[in-house]
Amino acid sequence: MYKVSELLGKPLLSLSEARMLGTINNVYFDEKFCKATYVSIFTDEEDGLFFPIAKLLDVTGDAVVTLNSEGLVREICDLPCPINRYAFDQIGNSLGIIKDVIIQNAKVVSLEADVSLLPIRILSANELIVFNTSNKQIKLRSKKDTSEPTEQPKNKIELPINTAICPSYDFLLGKKLQRTISTPSGRIIATQGQNVTSDVINEAKREGKLVMLALNAL
Repeated sequence: MYKVSELLGKPLLSLSEARMLGTINNVYFDEKFCKATYVSIFTDEEDGLFFPIAKLLDVTGDAVVTLNSEGLVREICDLPCPINRYAFDQIGNSLGIIKDVIIQNAKVVSLEADVSLLPIRILSANELIVFNTSNKQIKLRSKKDTSEPTEQPKNKIELPINTAICPSYDFLLGKKLQRTISTPSGRIIATQGQNVTSDVINEAKREGKLVMLALNAL
């Protein structure tokens, strides 16, 4: 059992190839936030590589360990990450911001906000995540589409379009960093004790360090 924050910033070591595949900078989940699917990694030469989280053997050392690089890909379907999303209960009470996720064997054990939240309690998820904290079952209805159906050309198949959710990081503005954030080459993005500004957020975004920034800004 481990936290997402324990993966971030660690190199990914391939045992059979005796090389580092890259540095982990994010973790992605299925649409219901019940299972972790991929970690994203970057190298000095390339950004946007993805590796199946189920293939990780050990995460407790200085490097995260896998047997080999089999399964490493450059593209995946758009998958969500719950970290930094606001959580609410079914009657509108704030449960805080999801700051971490606890995982065991790729399955999500809990989402950590002001309290620990179980994935089976998720009522709906989009820009926010809504949890049912009551003992009553709640059924949601989707809004009915009352618009006139458009006629589709014959022999034409419409494929679904995947959309990525890009949460705003403006809530970090003014918060104080608990540790220095730097790039893999050692260039400092922001120093410990510095207040987060929009320039810091933009720089962290360019360097793939937004999650690390969010985890260390209080």
